[in-house]
Amino acid sequence: MSPTVAEPFRNKVIERIPVVSYQRRREALIEAGHNPWLIRAVDVPIDFLSDSGGAAQSDRQWAGLMVGDEAYAGSRNFYQLEKNCQEVFGHRWMVPTHLGRGAEHLVSRTLIPDPGRPARVLAQNPAPTARVHWHRRGASVVEIGVAAANDPASSEVFRADVDLDKLKRALADRSTPVAFVALACCPEFIGAAPARLSNLKEAARLAREAGVPVVLDASRIAMNALFVQRHEPGQEKRSLREIIRELAACGDTLVVSAKEACLANCGGFVCTQKEEVYQGVRSLVVVYEGLHTYGGMAGRDMEAVATGLLEMCQPEFIGWHQYQLEQLARALEGAGLPVVKPVGGAGVYLDARRFAPHLPPEQHPALAVACAIFLGAGVRCGERGLASRPRLEATANGAGMELVALCPPMRVYSLAHLQYAAKAIAAVYARRDSIHGLRLRQAAGALSGYGALFDPVEADTVLPVPPPDPQAQPLEYEPYRTKTIEVLRTTDREYRERAAVEAGFNTFLLRSEDCYIDLLTDSGTSAMSDDQWAAAMVGDESAAGSWDFYQLEEAQREVLGFAHMVPVHQGRAGEHLISQAMIKPGDTIPGNMYFTTTREHQELAGGTFVDVIIDQAHDPASQYPWKGDIDLNKLKSLIEKVGAKRIPYVKYECSVNMAGGQPVSMENARAVSELCHAHGIQVMFDATRCAENAYLIQKKDPKYHKVPVAQILKELMSYGDGCTISAKKDLLVNIGSFCATNHRWVYERVREMCPIFEGPLTSGGMTGRDMACLAAGIYEMVDDTYIRSRVEATQYLGKLLLDAGIPIVEPPGTHAIFLDARRFLPHIEQDQYPAQVLAAELFIEGGIRAMERGNVSAGRDKKTGQNKRPKLELVRLTIPRRVYSRSQFELCAEAVIRVWKRRESIRGLKMVFEAPQLRFFTARFERL
Repeated sequence: MSPTVAEPFRNKVIERIPVVSYQRRREALIEAGHNPWLIRAVDVPIDFLSDSGGAAQSDRQWAGLMVGDEAYAGSRNFYQLEKNCQEVFGHRWMVPTHLGRGAEHLVSRTLIPDPGRPARVLAQNPAPTARVHWHRRGASVVEIGVAAANDPASSEVFRADVDLDKLKRALADRSTPVAFVALACCPEFIGAAPARLSNLKEAARLAREAGVPVVLDASRIAMNALFVQRHEPGQEKRSLREIIRELAACGDTLVVSAKEACLANCGGFVCTQKEEVYQGVRSLVVVYEGLHTYGGMAGRDMEAVATGLLEMCQPEFIGWHQYQLEQLARALEGAGLPVVKPVGGAGVYLDARRFAPHLPPEQHPALAVACAIFLGAGVRCGERGLASRPRLEATANGAGMELVALCPPMRVYSLAHLQYAAKAIAAVYARRDSIHGLRLRQAAGALSGYGALFDPVEADTVLPVPPPDPQAQPLEYEPYRTKTIEVLRTTDREYRERAAVEAGFNTFLLRSEDCYIDLLTDSGTSAMSDDQWAAAMVGDESAAGSWDFYQLEEAQREVLGFAHMVPVHQGRAGEHLISQAMIKPGDTIPGNMYFTTTREHQELAGGTFVDVIIDQAHDPASQYPWKGDIDLNKLKSLIEKVGAKRIPYVKYECSVNMAGGQPVSMENARAVSELCHAHGIQVMFDATRCAENAYLIQKKDPKYHKVPVAQILKELMSYGDGCTISAKKDLLVNIGSFCATNHRWVYERVREMCPIFEGPLTSGGMTGRDMACLAAGIYEMVDDTYIRSRVEATQYLGKLLLDAGIPIVEPPGTHAIFLDARRFLPHIEQDQYPAQVLAAELFIEGGIRAMERGNVSAGRDKKTGQNKRPKLELVRLTIPRRVYSRSQFELCAEAVIRVWKRRESIRGLKMVFEAPQLRFFTARFERL
């Protein structure tokens, strides 16, 4: 499980990506004065403007936000940040600031105390903000970087090295005092190329011998350390943490932007070994930033920064991000684009002079190309050229490279997003000859790039011949980006073997932290959106009459269409109440295949479940598209046999779970409804995966190809009298549910039981915040872009396995891929539980947790005591919504394939413990 194969994390909170038309992008660009910094984020589908402050924070960082100590002085979060800085960098003193530029300002004032006295700063590729601060203190800047730094065609990895001869000459020049030597790790304006550790150490030694302080911009120190580890001789066996600490030792004083270094959304700090610098910065911080124990940061932000500082040192995160950048660069280079190579530590950079060689320097080639890419591709990228260079004394500061920066924030985008970006940008490149240059309309101070306004030199657009709008096509990326991540734990095979034995080879009994990719269930495991979390934060926790209940009631009526709704804490609770309200002892309940908890509640109410699903559902190899359908002849025969009065309702499940996530057709739903209602029998949907079913109707039924999923779902539900639903699936929440009906008498009976078993009538045992999340999720589940991405993710995993010859239930369903354990392990007899064996082996092989859906789940015949031995013996790989990427599905497929290759050596299991009900949750096994 190499970190360069798939993300070392899973999504916990997502942010939905807007689909923005070409026309709207054109308007947004004009409104922004052709300045990417001024485009509103809501008009940006893919945002590669900067890697600064946009990283997806971890759940541990978010937890830190919740324990922020907002004391004005002496916050415990300050002391935690101080401790972590000492641990990572080794510097004695730390002063927090609101951002990295705050740190630059304070250090500049401390080390250049008298702006009236001439001073020099010897700098290796400094940041524009730092250069402006030095200029404001009256210092001149002497460049000491190697010549390759400003050559976009150079193949040198360490283009950020210091030219040591230049440094020696500058130090020997006594004409003007040297305030300090400024070094940097992966400086952004030369493509974020790294510097050698040995080079920075020698530069620091020369400065110290000359009695000159050394300031190191350590904002991208971890990425620089990765390059050192991979490319500098003699460093490959050292840990990232060791290299980071030695790089930090090159600076007497460090300035750090936490928005890069600590995977945080804000913050910065100064670390120093020099007491006089500490005292100087400490005395200034209260003037410009805040008290020295918060420095312009909230306590909660200091805690997030402190946590992120430690996460920065984990090679999995840095390695994965660099792998993503290399993949993006490879895709762009393959399309012929002028990529600056090797790839640096902040993003992929394009040489605008080679991209649009017809544009003269005064027409801002990098900015023009960046605007053309946004207009034609829907990707916002950054300009690192004339427009962004500091305007000192009213003129642009020097000549330099014209680069377009594609800087994906860390842990935010998947490879699918990057592949889309590369393809869309390549289409713009194919029309590069038509790109028009820009002229400055209005400057905006020293750092004009942030607020300047520009106009095209011709017509009113930079790209008069745009490619076909990629945003108007079906999107091949996840329609969301990551906002919060959950770190995954890697384990070795020996560890997982022990864990499997301890869990009795039952995947339900494994610890979640031991599961690298958890495909046990899609129930309650979704990544909620930031909109849902926002709704949760304003949840109404009143004991009765919560506003969120009425919002949920309204959302259910609008999307599903049922007249009455009763909230319950989760799906099985709704099954319990409906079963008790509608079933009498001796009743028969037909349905399209059993589900474990549903059947259990039907039997507890005195009923008998009878399967009337079509025969094709029991054939894993059948390609019939609607394998969830009810066999109308079977249903008619059953009605004739037991009588309509003994059938309270037909249980009609969408995307039938135990059949492999197989959908029902609209035609069958209509026919079942007509047949049942002709006999006075109700149709009760199990609507748990109703939106997924609606999408497959849209995809497979020609009559519905152009009908929105929301409209399809409303029609589908109109053929029923009510529903139970586990909202933890399609409705994208972690807990909660409801049951609904069009019949007042059913509603009244369920309503009577709700306070006994669930809770108040306006909560049903849910919190207000969970009802708020549920109400938001109902609308999100019928977003066409989302639901297409969700089901197609499942289809993608299915295709990977089918292409490798793995036996699965076909065609692939909506929420899960089901491995056919009978064909996978034909030598293992059914009472040796082949599906249970296969699920355990997947965990041992690759840390993949799956679920048995075969002999163990079916249970025992109550009369004979024998295993029921169902026709299907399956292992379910269930896809949580909005959690995993295609890269992780590929990793999962590889693990299945490895087990397939050694399948003949796998032995069966014997059951050594079973519970009397729903035994699959707690059963234990031993190897035969």
